[in-house]
Amino acid sequence: MDHKETFISCPVCKTSHVAPLNGRNDGVFASTCEHCGHFFKFRSVAPYKSSITFSVNGKQVTVGTEYDSSSTLNDFLRQSRISMGTKVFCKQGGCGICIVVAKMTLNPNGTPVTANINSCLCPLFVCDGWEITTVEGLGSTKTQMHKIQSTLSGFGGTQCGYCSPGHVMNMYGLMQQYPNATKQDIEDNFEGNLCRCTGYRPILDAMKSLVPATTTDIEDLSRKLCQTTGKPCGSRTGSCGGGCQNHSDSRSIKMVFGDTRWQKAANLADLYQMLSAASGQKVRLLGANTGTGYFENEAIKNFDVVIDISGVPELYVNTHDSQTKTFTLGSCLSLTNLMDLFKSEAAKVGATQNFDELKKYLYRVASSPIRNRGTWSGNLMLKNKYHSFPSDVFNIMTVLGASLTIGPTPQSVVTCEAFYNTDMTGKCLTKATFTEFGPNDVVACFKVMPRSQNCLAHVNGAFRCAVDKTHGYLVTSQPIISIGGISNTFHRATATEQYLYRKQLSSPSTIQGALNVLASELNPTAGSGLTSISYRKTVACALLYKFVLRVLGNTASYQYRSATTVLHDIRPLSSGVQSYDTNKQEWPLNEPLKKLEADIQCTGEAEYTDDLPAYPGQLHAAFVTSTQANATVQSIDTADALKIPGVVKVLTSFDIPQDAENDIQPPLSISNETEPEELFSSGKVMYYGQSLALVVAESQAIAEEGAAAVKVTYNNIKTPVLTIDDAIAANTYFKKPLPDITIGHPDQVIAGAAHQLSGSFSTEEQLHFHMETQASVCIPTEDGLDLVSTTQWPDSIQHCVSRVTGIQKSAINVTVRRLGGAYGGKITRNNFAAAACGLAAKITNRPVRMRQTIQSNYIMLGRRYPHKINYRVGFDDSGKLLGVDVKFYEGLGCLPDEKSAAMFPGSIDNAYYCPNWKMSMEAMRMNTAMHTSTRAPVTTPCVFMIEHIMERIARSLNKDPATVKQLNFYREGQYTPVGSVLTHCNMSAVMSELMTSAQVQTRQSLFTFFNKDNRWKKKSLAVVPVKFGLSTVYSMYTVNVAIHSKDGSVSVSHGAVEIGQGLNTKVAQVVAYELGIPVTKVTIKATQSVFSDNNTPTGGSVTSGEICKGAINCCQVLINNMKPVKDKMVDPKWEDLAEKCYQENVVLNSRFNVAGVHPTKPGDEIYHYYSYGAACTEVELDVLTGEYQINRVDIVYDCGESLNPAVDIGQVEGAFVMGLGYSLTEEVAYDPQTGRMMNNDTWGYHPPTNKDIPIDFRISLLKNAPNPSGVLRSKASGEPPLNASCSAFFALRNCIEEARKDAGQTGEFDFQPPATIEKVQLACLVDPSQFSI
Repeated sequence: MDHKETFISCPVCKTSHVAPLNGRNDGVFASTCEHCGHFFKFRSVAPYKSSITFSVNGKQVTVGTEYDSSSTLNDFLRQSRISMGTKVFCKQGGCGICIVVAKMTLNPNGTPVTANINSCLCPLFVCDGWEITTVEGLGSTKTQMHKIQSTLSGFGGTQCGYCSPGHVMNMYGLMQQYPNATKQDIEDNFEGNLCRCTGYRPILDAMKSLVPATTTDIEDLSRKLCQTTGKPCGSRTGSCGGGCQNHSDSRSIKMVFGDTRWQKAANLADLYQMLSAASGQKVRLLGANTGTGYFENEAIKNFDVVIDISGVPELYVNTHDSQTKTFTLGSCLSLTNLMDLFKSEAAKVGATQNFDELKKYLYRVASSPIRNRGTWSGNLMLKNKYHSFPSDVFNIMTVLGASLTIGPTPQSVVTCEAFYNTDMTGKCLTKATFTEFGPNDVVACFKVMPRSQNCLAHVNGAFRCAVDKTHGYLVTSQPIISIGGISNTFHRATATEQYLYRKQLSSPSTIQGALNVLASELNPTAGSGLTSISYRKTVACALLYKFVLRVLGNTASYQYRSATTVLHDIRPLSSGVQSYDTNKQEWPLNEPLKKLEADIQCTGEAEYTDDLPAYPGQLHAAFVTSTQANATVQSIDTADALKIPGVVKVLTSFDIPQDAENDIQPPLSISNETEPEELFSSGKVMYYGQSLALVVAESQAIAEEGAAAVKVTYNNIKTPVLTIDDAIAANTYFKKPLPDITIGHPDQVIAGAAHQLSGSFSTEEQLHFHMETQASVCIPTEDGLDLVSTTQWPDSIQHCVSRVTGIQKSAINVTVRRLGGAYGGKITRNNFAAAACGLAAKITNRPVRMRQTIQSNYIMLGRRYPHKINYRVGFDDSGKLLGVDVKFYEGLGCLPDEKSAAMFPGSIDNAYYCPNWKMSMEAMRMNTAMHTSTRAPVTTPCVFMIEHIMERIARSLNKDPATVKQLNFYREGQYTPVGSVLTHCNMSAVMSELMTSAQVQTRQSLFTFFNKDNRWKKKSLAVVPVKFGLSTVYSMYTVNVAIHSKDGSVSVSHGAVEIGQGLNTKVAQVVAYELGIPVTKVTIKATQSVFSDNNTPTGGSVTSGEICKGAINCCQVLINNMKPVKDKMVDPKWEDLAEKCYQENVVLNSRFNVAGVHPTKPGDEIYHYYSYGAACTEVELDVLTGEYQINRVDIVYDCGESLNPAVDIGQVEGAFVMGLGYSLTEEVAYDPQTGRMMNNDTWGYHPPTNKDIPIDFRISLLKNAPNPSGVLRSKASGEPPLNASCSAFFALRNCIEEARKDAGQTGEFDFQPPATIEKVQLACLVDPSQFSI
C-alpha cells in the first residue's frame, strides 16, 4: 500500500475502504470487506522508517525509540551486552578502547566501506544497514582466536588489558581497509589508541609482524561460510541467523524522542524539504558526529531536530575534470577519503610534493577512526561555529583555494574566507571545488601540538605560493597564508600575503620584512587553556620562516636547512631490543611466559567491574560535585533532579545513618596526621570537584543527568590555594612530616667547600590515567553487602563502607578480579565510589552500581603530589659531593591523610653517597583534591631533584655529567641517610654496562658536530642512574594454595590484586615450579576479602614478590603433607598422587600470611633490598617550535634473576614511558579563580602516544646478578624504571642550552618539568630577528 492512497479496495467486489490506522505502519494487515464480507490481507509500507536495522557480528538487530536519541553505538553494544569487550572511557574518540569495525554503505550509489570507527562517537541511529564487527566477532579462547588477537597476546602487548580489544579492532579495521598496508602504515594509524601500561613497543611490534601475512590470513582466519548467503559469515560461526543478508532500505527515517526529532534524508531534495520544515527550530545536520568529542554543545540532546545527511548520494561526489583541471568533493566525504585522494594524486608520475604535503598534514588530524567517519565539511562547520577552533581542514581548503557551495537553492558559492563568517542557519555545505596546483606552486603545512599526534594544535599553518626559481625565487602569484590558533578573528595573513607578492624570497630583506608584517598582523588571544601570547606569535612567525626555507631548498645556507623538516614526518619506524638471561633448566621459573590473562584480554572475554551483568532491580549512581574550590555550601536544591523521570533519590550528608560516620579514611595511613575525609561535604568545600551529593537513578545516563540538575549555592567564597608557592604565601602548613634531620656537619662543610650552589626545583602533578575509571557494584544481601570494586585494597573498601553504612565489617564482602589500570590511583581513591554505592544500596535496599566519567574521575580524585625543594650543595673541584641541604615542600591537597614526605630521606640520595646531609620537610594544604600514591610516588620527585643538582654541578665545573655522577656513586658497604648499609650494590656495574652498550661518549662527540652545523635542530643525550629501595615493612598478605583431587589441578587465592603487573602469572610459575607441575595446572582465583581479611594494598612494587613468598611457604607445607603418601607410591603421576592423598584425608590446602616487621626505632631497616638501573636517552629538538622526539633510549635494569623476563621487561618499558609523560607532556592546569581542573579529558591532558616513545628502545636486564634477599633471587620491576625517565628532560635541557648559545646567551637558566613544547621553545630564546636564510 502506498500512503499517498487514502483507500484500499476489496480484491473481490472492488469496494473502496478507508485504510485502518494500524495499516499506516510497515507490516501485513487483515480486513473484512464491509460490502461483500470477503476477508483479505494487504501489505503496508510506510514512506519512512521509525526504526533501524543493522547486524552485529553477523546477527541482525532492530532498534527503535526504546533507546534515547543521544545513544551511541557503544551504549547499545554494552547495554544490550552484545559486546562487553568493547570498552568505554573518554566518550571523546581520544583513547581508542571503544573501536569497532563497521561495513557502511554510506553513499547509496556507492560501494560499502569497511573501517575502524569510535563506537563512543557513533550515534546509534546512523547505523541503519551497517554490519558491525566487535572483538567478540573475531575469535574467542573458547573456539579459535583470530590471528591478530593471538599475536598481540603472544608479543606481550597487553598488561591490564583494558585497551587490548581496541588495539585488536583497530588493526582488524586497518587490514580490512588497506589489505596491502605497510609496516609504516600500521604505525601511522595507531595514534588513536592509548595505552598506559605497556609503553606501546610490544603492541606495535605485534601489529607490524602481521603485515607480511596475506589478506586471507588476516581477513578470513577462522571465518566460516554463512548458511544463508554462502559467503564468509559475519558471525565467524556460520550461524548468523540471516544477519548476513542485505537489509538495505533507502527510505527516509523519522523518529521522535521526547523533545528531539530524528530524521534521515534520502536525497538532497529530501534534505532541503526537511530544513524548510524545521525553520525556526534548532537543527543539527549530522554527518558523522565526531565533533561532539570536543564540542559538548554539539551533542544531539541539545537540538530540536537532527537530520542525518549521511545517506544523501549527491553529497558523495568525488570527481576530477581533466579539461578544467577541477576537483569536486561532496560534503559527506570523510577525511580518509580526502587523504586517499591526496595520496593518489601524489603518486602520479610527475606530481609535485604538494599533495603529499597535504596528505602528511591530514595524518596529524585526529586519529584513524575519527578520520574514517569525520567529514571535511563537518570540520569546516565547527570552524564556522567556533572561530577559535584551530581547524587543520580549514587551512587545507584555504590553501587549495577551494570554492564552497552552500544550499538550498538558490545555491551560493563562497571562498573559505567568506564561509568563515557565513550564517549557516538552515543551510547545508554541499561540496567544494578546487583546481590542480600549478607547476611552480609550493605548499607547506605545519601543525605544532602538545604531543606528536591526536590532539589539537597550539598553532597550525598552511602556506602556498608560486615562485620563479630562475629570478631569485620571485613570488609570481598572491600567496596564501592560513594560520590557526591565534584568535577568534585571525585566520588569514592577508597583509603578509600582499607584502610577499612580486618579491624575491632569496633576498634576506624579504623574509625580515615579511616577518615584521606578519608580527603586526598577529594579535593572539590570551585565555585559560591557551599557550602564551609570545609563544604562539613566535611560532606563527617561525612557520612562515620554515616555509620560505623550504621554498629555497638547497640554496639556503646549510646551517638553516634542517628547519624545513618536521620531526614527525621524518620519524622512522620504531623498533626495540630486549636482552635478558633465562635458565631453561629451572622453567617454568625464569621462563618468559605470556601473562595468564593475555588471551582473554585480547579477545574481550576478560571481565572488569563495569562489565558485570545487571542485577534485578539495579540502580545507578552519579556524584554531584562542587564548582568552587574554597567556599561553604549554602544550599543544595534537588527539586529539579527529582523531577527527572527515573531519578529515585538524592543522597547528601544528612542521609548517612546516625550509627555511621561521614568518613571514608582507609584503615591504615603512614601519615603522622589525619583528618576525616567526608563522603559528602557537610558544608565546607575544600576543592573544585568535591563530592556533595549522590543521585540514584534507573540508569547511569539518568543519574548523570540528575547530578547535573542539582543546584548548589555557595557563600564565603575565597580565592583557592592551588600551588605550593600559593600555600607558602598563605601559610597553609600541615604538621611537619618528620623532625628535621642532620647527618654530619652540613652547614660547616658547605660553607667551606670549594664550590657551592643553591636554587630551587619543582615537580608537578600527574594523573594516573587508568582507562578503567573508578567503578563499584554493591548488592544488598541477607546479612550485609556484597561489593565488586575497582580497588587495589579490598580491606579499605570493607572499612570505609562499614563506616558510612554502620554495617559491621564482617558482613561486607569485597571481590576484585582484575583492574583496568591503577598505578596507585585505586588504593584509596575507590573509597568514594564504593562507599557511595554501599550507602545507596543500604538505603534503597536495591543493587547500586556506578562508573565514574573521565571528567568526574579526574576532578574529584587526587593524583601525583607536586613537590618543591630549596637546596644548597657544596662540592670539590672534581664534583664530589661534600654536603647537601634540602628543604622539601609536598603539596598534599586538601587533607593530610596520605602524607608521604616522611619517606623522602630514604630516596633523595638516589645513587649518590654524601657524608653530610640536612633535610627539612613541609607538607602543604591546598584547595585541590587530596593527592595520593602514583607509581613510584616518593622516589620519582626525589630522583628528579637530585639529578637536577648533579647535572648543575657538572655544568658549573664544565664536566661530563655522567663522570661526575659515577664519581659520587655508592660503594659496597656504605650507609645511606636512613641508615641502610648497601650490600650487593650493583650501581657501578649497571652504569658501566650502559655506558658501553649505549656508546655514550661516541654519540656525545657526534652531537657536538651536529649541533654546530644545525642552527634550528639540536641533539643531545643524558644519563640517569637509579637506586630504588624496596620495602616490605608494612606488607600483610594472605595466600592460600589448594590441590584438587582427581585431576591434581591447583587453585591459588591471595589478598593482592592483578592490575596488569603480571602478579598472577608469576605466582602461577612459582607454584608450578615448587610443586613440579605444568603452569597450566594452576588457576589463580579472584581476590575476595573473605579469604584475605586485613590485607594491605597492592602497591610499592613488592606485592608480586610477597605473594610468591607466601605461595612458596604454602607449597612447602603441601609437599610435606603429601610426602608420606608419595613415599609409599612408585614414581606416581601428579594426578594419582593428589587423588591418593585425598583418599587418605591428607590436607591439600595451605594458608600462609606474609607479614612485614614495622620499624619501631631510628636505625631499624626500612628497605628489604635495593634495585639498580640506568637509562641513556637521546632527544632531537626543533628549536623553532619546541617540538622534539626521542630518538633512542637504552636501559640497563637490575632485576636479579627475573621470575619472568617477558613480564619484567614489559614493566620496565611501561614504567619508563609513563615517566616520559610526567617529565614532558602531562601538564595539569587549573582555573585560578574557581580551582577547576581545565584539562580533565583526553583532549586537554596528554599522556604519551605510540609516537612519543623512543624510536629505538633497548632494554637489557643485568645478567649474573642474583638477589640473595629476593624471592627466588629476583627483584621487583614495576616502579624503579620510571625514575630514570627524567633523562629525557635533562637531554632536552642540554639541547636548549645549545640553542641558547646560538642565540648569544650562556649560563644558567630556569627550566622546570614538565618540558612542554611551549616551555622548551621559550627557553630557547627564539627571536624572529635571527631568522636568516
